[in-house]
Amino acid sequence: MSRSQSRYPQRRLRRSLWWLTSATALAVSALMAGCQPRGQPTPTPQAVASPTASQSADPSNGGQQGSATSSATILRVWLPPDIASASVRDQGRLTLFVDLVAERAQLGDNASLSASTKALHGPGGLRESVLATAPVAPARLPHLAVIDTVDLPALVAAGLAQPIAIDALPGARQLSELATQAVTIDGTLYGVPLCADLLVLAYDADQVSAPPKTWTELLTGPDPLLFPAARGADAADMLLSHYVSEGGVLVEADPVLDTAALSRALAAYQVGKAAGAIHDEAVAIDSFELAWAAYLAGQTNLAATTSQQVLRDGANAPHTALAALPLSGARPTVLGRTLAWVVLTPDPDIQRLALALAEAALAPDLQGALAAQSYHLPILTEALDDAVAGPWREQLAGLYALAQPLPQIARYATLEAALGEAAESVIAGVASPTGAAGLAAARIAQSQ
Repeated sequence: MSRSQSRYPQRRLRRSLWWLTSATALAVSALMAGCQPRGQPTPTPQAVASPTASQSADPSNGGQQGSATSSATILRVWLPPDIASASVRDQGRLTLFVDLVAERAQLGDNASLSASTKALHGPGGLRESVLATAPVAPARLPHLAVIDTVDLPALVAAGLAQPIAIDALPGARQLSELATQAVTIDGTLYGVPLCADLLVLAYDADQVSAPPKTWTELLTGPDPLLFPAARGADAADMLLSHYVSEGGVLVEADPVLDTAALSRALAAYQVGKAAGAIHDEAVAIDSFELAWAAYLAGQTNLAATTSQQVLRDGANAPHTALAALPLSGARPTVLGRTLAWVVLTPDPDIQRLALALAEAALAPDLQGALAAQSYHLPILTEALDDAVAGPWREQLAGLYALAQPLPQIARYATLEAALGEAAESVIAGVASPTGAAGLAAARIAQSQ
C-alpha cells in the first residue's frame, strides 16, 4: 500500500529497519581521571554501584579488570535491529542513536563501544543467544544488552542479569509505573528501561461514534473486532489482556495459571465468536501487524494493535483514534511491552560503564529522538509530545497512565505457546474454554 503524505511534517514516518547490521565500534572521549586499582570482583553478582569514574578493564584478560595502565576497555553491547539502526540528528550531524548515547555517557578516552545487532525474539534472538553463549563461551557475552523485559526473568533465573542498586539510577525516579514494574523482580531492580509499546484499540472515528469500552458493549455493537487469534506470541498477548482483566495472575510456583480466570477469558472468546463480535479473519491472523494492515486496508473498523504500528503508519489513516481494548473482565487493563538495558557482566568496573551508557539514554531529548525514529514510546512520559505522538498524544498519555507490564515468568516462551494455542482452538471451535485452559496450564507445568 502506498503511503499518503503525513499531516505532521515534524515526524518523518518510515518503516522500522529489520535487517541485521555489522558490529560497530567507536572511540569516545572525556578522560576518566582519579582511578585507583581495585581488587578482583567476586563471582557472586552484586548490585551495580553508582556510575562514577573507574579504571579500565583489560580485554586481553577476558574483559576483567586490569591495572590503571592496561589497554582500553571495549564495552560490548547487543541491540535489537530497530534500536541499532536508529539514527538521530544532533547539532546538525546525523549519527546513530547508540553512538550519541555513548558520547553523552562520557565513558572516557580509555573505553570504546562495540555494538552488535541481534534479533529481539525467536531463534538466534537476544535471550536465546545469551542463554546459549553463557555456558560455553562466557567471554563472548555482551556486557550490556537491550532486551524485551518478558525475557528478564529467564536471565535472572540463570544468574546472568545483574542486580542494580537503585541509588545508581537517579533518573529512575522519573520512570513510569510501567517502566519500574517491568524491570523489578522480587523487589530488586535488574534493568534500565529504554522504551515501550502498548496494546491498543485502533478505530475509525468516522465510522465508529464511540468505541466499545467493555466486552459486553462489543457483543451488542455493530462492528466486529479484529485481533490475532492464530497461535503465536501476539495471540498470547491478547489473551493475557483478557486473563489479567479477569483477575488472573501468574506466579513462578505451580500452578502457574489461574485456570478459572483463563476459562472465563476463553469463554468470552467463544461467546464473541458466536455473536459475530470477533472478526471472521481473526483465526487467520497471527500478529498485530497483520491486524493493523487489515485495518489500513479498510477491512475492519476495529483492530487490536500496538502503539508502534499506529505511530509508524498512522498517517495513512488520519481518522484513526485510540482507546483501551474492550476486555471481558472487570479490571481495567492496558498491557505494555518494555525494552530495557540489562547488565550482564559481573565485573564492577565495566558495570559502571554499562550503567553510565544506560542512564545517558534516559535524557529527555534522546528519548524523544529515539521515539521519533523507532516509533516506540519514550519511557519518560515528559518526552511524549506532539512531535513523537502527533494527534494521539493525549490518548496515548491516558493509556500510558493505566499501563502495566506483561506478567513476569521465566517460562514465558512456553506460556506464549500454550496461550496462543488455547486462543486459536477456542475461536476455531475445536476446544471448550475449560478444556483449553486446563491443557494450557498442564503444558506450562510440564515445562518446569
